Amino acid sequence: MVTKRIEEKILAAFGKIVAQRGWMCTELSDIASESGESLARIAEIGTGKTELLRIWLRTINQTVLTAVEKSDEEETARERLFDVLMVRFEILSKHRETISRLEKAARCNPLLCGVMMSEMSNSMTWMLQASGISTSGPMGLLRKKGAMFAWYTAYRVWVDDTGELSKTMAMLDKTLHRGENYLNKADNVVSKLICIRKRCKPAPAKTDAAAA
Repeated sequence: MVTKRIEEKILAAFGKIVAQRGWMCTELSDIASESGESLARIAEIGTGKTELLRIWLRTINQTVLTAVEKSDEEETARERLFDVLMVRFEILSKHRETISRLEKAARCNPLLCGVMMSEMSNSMTWMLQASGISTSGPMGLLRKKGAMFAWYTAYRVWVDDTGELSKTMAMLDKTLHRGENYLNKADNVVSKLICIRKRCKPAPAKTDAAAA
């Protein structure tokens, strides 16, 4: 049986090997050697390195969610999301080389790119929820797309921002401000469309009993 401690050792080894050798050159046998665990133990966690990648990325989500305090209701939604995403950047800074290697490999690997995008969409759902922002319905989908855009825009700055992340903060704040304006406009349009739909909805047909 794989304990939590063993899983953490294996995932730490996964991140280290990817950082050192890149995605394509990462082998399960190397992860086993680095972690001091058998391939059989690794197989209990995931079916291969792609599955290990998904689990590794999700542990980052868990770390962020654990680190984020309860949302301050006095802050705006944008301010809360800014705080949560900055916590995520700070945590990712500990894995900078691993993330950089994965992102570069994804540019020429459609399968890896698909996995990364899928997990990023999942991550943004959690980050929005942690900020007290709804991800349901058409507006929820727009918010998630907007959060992904803001994240990736700031990420491109974060890659070279090795100090106190001041440049990353500035870019993230700027992008979220812009996104907030677009979403407010979109929200108004959706609200108007819903009102129009309700007004134009045909009255229910009368039954024979009602007509009599």
